[in-house]
Order: sequence, then structure tokens, then C-alpha cells
Amino acid sequence: MNKLLLLIIGLLLAATIVHAQSATRSLIDSARVYYEKKDFVKACYFYDIYYADKNNGQSNYDTYFWAVAACHVGETQKAAAYLKRSAEIGYDLTAYDKFASDEDNKCLRHLPEWNKFITDFKYKADSAANSDKKIMDALTDTATRVNSSLLTDASYWRDLARKNDASQLLKQIHTFNNYPTPGATGHWTLYHIQARDTLKAPYLVYIPKNYKPQNKTPLYIYLHGAVSGRPRFTPPHYIHHEEKVLQKAIEQNAFIIYPYARKDFNWLVHQDAFEAILAAIRTTKSLYNIDDDRVYIGGHSNGGTGAFWFALNKATTFASYYAMCQNPVSYTGNTPLINLSNKQRFIGLSAVKDETFNIDYVNDIVQYARQQGANWTNFTAAAGHGLPYSTPDSIYFLFDTLQTLRRDPAPRQLTWETEDVRNGQYFWMEITALDTFADKAAWHQELNPPVRSKEGQVSKLNFNKKRSGAVKASIKNNAVYVEISRVKAFDILLLPELFDIRKPVQLYVNNKLVWSGKVKPDKDLLLKTFLTTKDKNILPLCKISWVKEDNR
Repeated sequence: MNKLLLLIIGLLLAATIVHAQSATRSLIDSARVYYEKKDFVKACYFYDIYYADKNNGQSNYDTYFWAVAACHVGETQKAAAYLKRSAEIGYDLTAYDKFASDEDNKCLRHLPEWNKFITDFKYKADSAANSDKKIMDALTDTATRVNSSLLTDASYWRDLARKNDASQLLKQIHTFNNYPTPGATGHWTLYHIQARDTLKAPYLVYIPKNYKPQNKTPLYIYLHGAVSGRPRFTPPHYIHHEEKVLQKAIEQNAFIIYPYARKDFNWLVHQDAFEAILAAIRTTKSLYNIDDDRVYIGGHSNGGTGAFWFALNKATTFASYYAMCQNPVSYTGNTPLINLSNKQRFIGLSAVKDETFNIDYVNDIVQYARQQGANWTNFTAAAGHGLPYSTPDSIYFLFDTLQTLRRDPAPRQLTWETEDVRNGQYFWMEITALDTFADKAAWHQELNPPVRSKEGQVSKLNFNKKRSGAVKASIKNNAVYVEISRVKAFDILLLPELFDIRKPVQLYVNNKLVWSGKVKPDKDLLLKTFLTTKDKNILPLCKISWVKEDNR
């Protein structure tokens, strides 16, 4: 087909298609659509226009598709040139079989450029496969890591509990320091957690180079982004592409947990995915000497949003949170900003040129939350959404800051709100039942931030889609003072750092004394809590349960 005819066809198409397409539809998208329909004339036309601008980005897929389209319309020289260009850009080494068996490229196979393209492709794909196998062999080598310890042996602790009273058991748990030595350090290793009946979720653990089992060591959890569209878990050997982002944590001689998510199991909307992360933390604490008060969770993009969810829903485990280029909302349930008013600090880093989450939108939420008392600092950097990957050294200050922050395992006052009792516990307070048909207390406000759109219009976000309950509680002189709103029942865990159970304990609810008396140590509760959480610094000696009576 000659160029003049191709141009005429293209002009006719442009008159109808460009009018029908939305303003946001790109030339490259149009080329892809027609390529997939095997309309190579139209595909070639749009590729020609797109690649005429040398500033447009190029991918090895689209340059390959252009080469195929060109060969089908008789543009052999152009096909050869863009096949060569596709190879220069780089190969998707996991897709060799797809390229080699592609029926559409038969018209290319007589070209010497094709022979070089596919020969080089196979060599590099085979080399990458061998390299990946070596990495996977190292990740799954059980001899280089810890696989069990006394903390994974529940029978050992039950036997210990039978032989000791509560105070002795408390001391033995709190001072436990008998951790195994891993076969090697300074490497990643692959574990799995049983997340569902038919799903074992993978996660990686980095064992720091200078790890000493007798020393308490900090732990970072890093949640990756782009979770909602992934059909499968990313291959674990890809972790080496993430190491530059985590370099500062590695230099700090910290442990790192790197969980994996996919479309049907992710830290945006799936409670069991959140629970799997907590289970991975507990397992890691069981095998290695992790400092319970220096555990930090964060991530990039959807990963930062996942960390935000933990700060609002499952916060007890963590000393602080970090998020890069995140959207600070909860995709499931409410976004209770009041929960950020507690001691743990949330540290964000947003990109001024973020094309995914607009900086003004994010800053509006942050500023509003801070006005309501949120312990939230958000920094900005002159970069795009890929900030931590394009300029990893620009995020290192986050890790330096986090290392100065420690969790207070026994805060004397706290505030907590939830619409789901699965997420009702915060340190020594646990909301066990809600009374959402009751009126809210005056102090229990719905916090819905006003935000600006890209066009400058202001609207309020709906952060309170479900009716919730909330508590404000404090401890003073062996007494607990609790203000409730839409809460029907709660438990108070009596931590030895906060209570002297040799003396009477009082419980006040909404300024009314509802219970007073002495309590006895509950060894079973102490042991169960420890075996469930593997947290050696939050150990209740007993608990007080309160249930609202119908006439209250």
C-alpha cells in the first residue's frame, strides 16, 4: 500500500475517530486498540503520528507492535528499523515465549533483523531465567534462616505457665532473649503465611548483615503499590528492584518485611490481607529478636494508603507510620481521623508533580486532620508519582526520622473510633460491641475534610460512611476514666506498668463510677495474649469488662 493511500485513509479516520474519542485518549492507546483488532493500517497510522514526536516515550512492546503493523502494510524498512529499536529499548525477559510464538510476526521472520532480535531475546531470557532460579534458590534456602524457636512452641509456654505464677510468667516473657542464630545474614528469605483456606500469601524478610540474636533489632514493613490491578503476586526475585528504596533501612541494620498483594488479596479492601501482614509480623517476632517498640509500617502509593489504614484501624503494633505518594483515605469502611490524635506519628511524603494523587487534594486532607489534632506531618518533594524509585536518596530522611521514634506500650490516655469491632482494640482498650442506634456524644464529631479539585472547586469528602462508636480514656491513680459514644461494651486490659492490682481499681464511665474492687491476676489471659500477639511489652495481668445496661 503506497504512502499516499495510507495518508488518505488516515485523514478520513482522523476526521471521525478523533471527534468521537474523549480528549484524554492518547494516540498510543488508539494504536493499541487497532493493533489488537488486527487493523494494521489504522494501527500503523497512529503509531506513525505518535512516534513522529521524538519526545514521546517509547516501550519495547509498542515499537515491536509498530514493526509488526508496518510489515503487514508493506513497510519493510520501517518494520526492520522499529524491530531493531524495540531490542535497543530492552526486552521483557519474562515474555520470550509470547514474542517467539506470536502468529502476527510471521511477516517479519524473513528479515535478518528478526533473526538477531529473537536470538538475542532468547539468550537474555535464558540468562535471566538462570539468574532468577539462583535468586529463588537463595530465597527458599531454609538453611540460611530461622525456621522455628521457643516462641513458636506453644506447649513450651503452657508448661512454663503451669510451673509459675502470673508475676513469674510475666517476667520470663518480658525478659526472654533466647533466639536462634540464622545460618546467614545480610540477605532476603521467603516465607508464607496461611491467609485463607486455599491461599498461602508470600512475604520476604530481610535479615540484617550485623544481626545479633541477643540484641533487639528494629523492623520495617514495606507495602508495595499498584495492588488493585495485579492478577497475581509479583515473583519474589523482583525484590532486588526494590532494594534501592529500602537501602537506608538496610544500612540501619534493620529487619524488613516485604509482603505481596494482588487484585483479590490486597491492603486496600481486604481485611484478611491486613491480618496476614500482622501475622507475618508475629511470625518474624517469633523467630528473630525484634524490638517490639520499634516496628514501623509504610509504603509507596497503594502501599502508603495501606499504612494509613493500619494507623486508623490496627495501630497497637506500630511505633510510627510512613507513606510516599499515598492517597490518605480508607477504601473500606470509615476514615476515622480522630485516631491520628494519639501518640504514634504519621509521616508522609508527597510529590508536587504526582500525576496519580494530586498534591493539593492530599494537602487539604492533611491540613484539616492536623487542625483536628492529628499527629501527622506531610513533606513534599519536587518529583512525580515514582518519587522513591526515581530519586531514592530523597526518601532516606524518612528512615532517619523513624529511627528516633519509639512506641509507648502503655500510654496513659488514648482515643479510638471504629465502625467494626474487629478493629476495636487500641493498646489497653478494646471496644467489643457497638451501639450505633444511640445518639453520639457531643465530642464525637464526623470529620469530613473539605478538598479542592484540580479545577479549584471545594467539596467535602465523606469519611464517615458507616455509623461508628468511639471512646476517650485515661488512667490515673489506679482508676480508668472512659467517655463513650455509641459503644455498648468494652474491655480494659490491666497492664502492670499502669495499674497496681494489689490495690482496688476503679472504672468510671461518662464520669460515673460503675465498678470498684480488687482484681486477681489472670495467668491464662496473660499467656493467651502473648501467644496471640508475640508482643513482650504489652502483657495484661487481667482485664475488666464493661457492658452497657439497657437503661443507661
